[in-house]
Amino acid sequence: MTFASALVAVAEREWALMGRTERDLDGRVIQAGGRENVEPYASRIGTYWRIGAGRDDLTGHHRDWPWSAAFVCFCMQRAGAGEAFPRTAGHATYIHKAVRAAKDGGAAPFIGHRPTDRAPAPGDILTYSRGDLPVDYDALPDWFSSHGDIVTGVEDGAVTVIGGNVSDAVTRRKFRLDGDGIIADPRLHWITVIANGLEDFAPMPAPEPAGDPHVVTANPHLRLRGLPDKDSEVVGTMPNGTLVYAGALSEGWAPIDMFGDGHVDGFAHIGYLKPA
Repeated sequence: MTFASALVAVAEREWALMGRTERDLDGRVIQAGGRENVEPYASRIGTYWRIGAGRDDLTGHHRDWPWSAAFVCFCMQRAGAGEAFPRTAGHATYIHKAVRAAKDGGAAPFIGHRPTDRAPAPGDILTYSRGDLPVDYDALPDWFSSHGDIVTGVEDGAVTVIGGNVSDAVTRRKFRLDGDGIIADPRLHWITVIANGLEDFAPMPAPEPAGDPHVVTANPHLRLRGLPDKDSEVVGTMPNGTLVYAGALSEGWAPIDMFGDGHVDGFAHIGYLKPA
């Protein structure tokens, strides 16, 4: 598995975990999923903050705190980027780093290209200004309001992305491309397409699941908790029939690796899991 494909897999899994909110090519919501201030989604956003931005005091209930950058950085960390990608609460931090890398000659794992110069590919980050005015690629301010989405797919005429804090959710949506595959959607002020080249610097080892395969037997779903305790916060849900990986038992509870990527996502009671 390449790093880019690992990143896409993490983003798609989080999108599914957070309720599959989706917009079509015209920006219409065609499927509504979990909202940021509703459990268990709010607590999952707390995980984005903790892993992606080093903040353990915020969740989706803190609605005045935009969490889209924390989501991107969370996905990067879970995919294995490590120190190659910043952990930050603001997109401007990693945009600056990627654009500087481009201007310094491009020998870096993440390169920020002008939107007119790079056809987005899966694993890239597509960024735009959140303000009313465009942000100049050649004269980036020290700080600016912006957003970034992870590119998960490209087809004729459209790019598919997943991002956080869009429609108060983790949202999948599409944007138009021109005949050369360049972003051509005029609704947003595009800043840069950040090319993901980490694989050339640090090839990805195959992930090892943190446990043995089990199937969820709770109907309609099993709650994933932050600690092995029935009173602990709910950090996610696993629908009946989901394949997960359960680690060593402790008083009826097991650490759960939801995606087989070696990371413990939370804890669940073994009474609602059966060996696969």
